[in-house]
Amino acid sequence: MISYGNADLTKINGSFEYTAYEKGEPVRTFMVGTENPEFRTLDRISPYLKVSVLNSEDACFYQHRGFIPRPSGKAS
Repeated sequence: MISYGNADLTKINGSFEYTAYEKGEPVRTFMVGTENPEFRTLDRISPYLKVSVLNSEDACFYQHRGFIPRPSGKAS
């Protein structure tokens, strides 16, 4: 089994509640997934929006395949 730290990644297979924080303070809590009335499947989202979000979050995503390797000997 592949492990990516202590996070339970099986949570993303269903709906879950998420709280967004700004400077350590909760800003908004909402449902992520099909239980959210605003939920849309990926095929119903504009390809321009998908690329825009990806570029704003991680413009190098396709170069590092999802994980940014940490230089050996350095802790983050």
